[in-house]
Amino acid sequence: MRNSTLNFKKILVAGLCLFSLSANAQYSTTVSQDPTSDYSSVPAVFKLTDVATTLGTDTATLMKAYNDWLKNQPTDDASKLFFTVKSDGTNDGNYTGNYGEFWLDEAGTPHAYTGGAWFAGNSCDATNDQYSVYVGQMPDYFTAADTLHGKFALVFGGKQATFEITYIINKPVENPTDGVLKNLTIVGEQTIIHHELPRTSYAADPIEVVVPGLASLMGLNEEQLTKNFSKMIFAPLYNDTYGTAGDTLSNKSTAGAPGFWFRKVLDETGNYGNTLAAAAYGDSCRFYLEAIKLNATNDTISANWGQFPSKMAAGDSLTAPVYVVWGQNAYKLNFSLVIDTPTYTGLESMTKVGEETDTIKGLYPNTQYLTKPLAFNIGNIAVLLGCDSANVSLQGVTTEGGLTTSSTANNGGYWMNAAGQVVGWGTGAALFCEPVGMNDDTHPNLSSMNVGLYPSGVNEGDTLRATLYITDPDNSKYYQVNLVVPVDKQQKAGVLDIVVTKKATIQVIKSSTDYIVDGNQTKYYVTPDQANELIATTTPELYSLYADSLWQADGTGKYNKSEFVCTPAPGFWLGEQGQAHGWSNSDTAPVGICYDKTTGLFTIYQAPGATNAVGTSYNTSLFLVNEETSKTIQIDFTIQWVDKLEDVKEVGSTSLTVPVSLNETQATLDLATIATSLGLADVNTLLTGGYYLKGMQENGLYSEGVDPVGAGLMFDRNGYCNNLGGVFGFTINPADNTMTVFSNEEIEAGFKANSTICFQVDTKRYVVNLTFMNADDYATGMKAIEKDATQTGKIYDLSGREVSKPNKGIYIRNGKKFVVK
Repeated sequence: MRNSTLNFKKILVAGLCLFSLSANAQYSTTVSQDPTSDYSSVPAVFKLTDVATTLGTDTATLMKAYNDWLKNQPTDDASKLFFTVKSDGTNDGNYTGNYGEFWLDEAGTPHAYTGGAWFAGNSCDATNDQYSVYVGQMPDYFTAADTLHGKFALVFGGKQATFEITYIINKPVENPTDGVLKNLTIVGEQTIIHHELPRTSYAADPIEVVVPGLASLMGLNEEQLTKNFSKMIFAPLYNDTYGTAGDTLSNKSTAGAPGFWFRKVLDETGNYGNTLAAAAYGDSCRFYLEAIKLNATNDTISANWGQFPSKMAAGDSLTAPVYVVWGQNAYKLNFSLVIDTPTYTGLESMTKVGEETDTIKGLYPNTQYLTKPLAFNIGNIAVLLGCDSANVSLQGVTTEGGLTTSSTANNGGYWMNAAGQVVGWGTGAALFCEPVGMNDDTHPNLSSMNVGLYPSGVNEGDTLRATLYITDPDNSKYYQVNLVVPVDKQQKAGVLDIVVTKKATIQVIKSSTDYIVDGNQTKYYVTPDQANELIATTTPELYSLYADSLWQADGTGKYNKSEFVCTPAPGFWLGEQGQAHGWSNSDTAPVGICYDKTTGLFTIYQAPGATNAVGTSYNTSLFLVNEETSKTIQIDFTIQWVDKLEDVKEVGSTSLTVPVSLNETQATLDLATIATSLGLADVNTLLTGGYYLKGMQENGLYSEGVDPVGAGLMFDRNGYCNNLGGVFGFTINPADNTMTVFSNEEIEAGFKANSTICFQVDTKRYVVNLTFMNADDYATGMKAIEKDATQTGKIYDLSGREVSKPNKGIYIRNGKKFVVK
């Protein structure tokens, strides 16, 4: 199958090369655009039916292939559709912008974003029978007229359609204004009043303003107004030195262009009034206007209007002047934002139907939004309220003591201060309680909620209290929920008692854009039952390695569970050295790992933009801890970045302790069970049928298969398989299922190293966890076990661990070995 695929690719590539030799484009056109300050583009439009005919197909087939290409985003050139054609006539499919887009230099050669001058992509529109190659500029790159050339290709079914685009950057038109307010003639003015409630997010409302005859008022025709409108939006500029608005207007955007952030300015009395001026983004800003656009056909100006989170309060009324300016003519728009008081009801007229108190433990001061779950029996509560559970409401208490339905957190939830009163996110906030999801646009799903703390907003030892109310649709009944949140001490463990080390190799399909995609990784579990068997708890806590620079500096230990969480918690973002690290969309935090306490599943997250190349691996260690005893499961993760998952199933595992010395030693391995588990006919097939034996290397990957009888495996002193430079190793004797263990160096007393080997047949893998130890220590331990077993009748495995219910394998009881089949 591999050979046939390779031959197909060779044929297809050969076809591409033939088409790339054509010197003349089959389609060509010229487009133009003014210099831009954003990523807007202009399309070069062709008939889709003509393009499909050139490619020897129909529009329906071409559209399906085009949509599949965008959906699947293949990385190999043989599966791509859109290319740039280089000066030597060859096709280049190395996208340097978004998928399917190229950044190009002024010569039309593909270039990285940072050195690009313009970009190109393509789109299909079957409804309007259009195929477009769109082009656009790096913002503020072109300040003078220029002409650019690019050649592009659409490839399908071994045929190619070529498009040559001439892209003219128009000569910039300068606005003949000096921007001095006192020199302008105000040709018209109106005030736009917009009402909002206080907001804790950057959410924006679209607004429209009709200015009849704007072109005429500005002394322009409709085409001139449309073409130059982005250059005509000005606002008074905030003076950082004096805190006032000067007489100079600015056309430089500080929000989404054209647009501005605004902050309060001092009035003539030296006090902050209700007037705003354009300023750089920052905590002192109050609201913003962005994407200010004109529809000249109906004289309508549109924009997006939003607040700086938690900076505006009920009763605020602030105004920002914006001017449309051309030459000395100016039309003034006064944008006035009025913050309404949230409506609420009191409890006096309502009937109380029930009450509960929930104590949320395990929260502590941290720099992230760590949460703990809060679950309600919303079905029973709804019965008490006499309504459907999907239609109940969640209400909080305002600073005035009444109830409010005006949410300040996600999904209809609330931020609250230390007194439990509803506030916005920011200074003064202490904790939040928010539903995990919504039933519909207006009703949160209250069956599952999260409670968390404001980062750095509380202190260890604080106890926070808040009251929430679940109400019926008529607001006539309520169910009272009292929250008690003791703020725990930040937990960092100094010493963990690691009782077992597990190796977890997880394959992850590399993505440059998505944190996680369903079905893009193999699964690894440590279930609650497994945790209970190993460390005597079904609810272990997840710890990571703390960054060296931090734990060595403050002496709090090398393990932590409180910093740099990846959600859903518990989880961590991890840096290049495998230690907990703040989130970043770069190689400094390439991986996030989360643990589901209910199922025991570990999930891998990828930071978009991290360059984890296919074929490489990432290593880290996490720890499942019984905090009462410090007993710990160490899990050594190897994340393999792949473009396709290898579906390998673990069909069995066992553990074995192996003595090592300069003299050869022996250990018994149950090869018959391994052969049966792998579906092989007998042990002879396992040992001679195809080099099925592999060892775990330092990079977390298994070695190539080796001959277990004639070659065997070698290991370094850390227990990693190293067949070229190992210190000790073993071969297998097929006659009696024994391992002959040997060493090239003296193995000192107290030596112990954990290793992992496997036998793999196709997609089945049997794992053996080995513990190599000094031979004398091994003999002493075995004698103690045999003596104890003789006296008590207890059963032990070959690692010396007591077993209550032995499975298949070799065990010791009453001083003798026996086999369970």
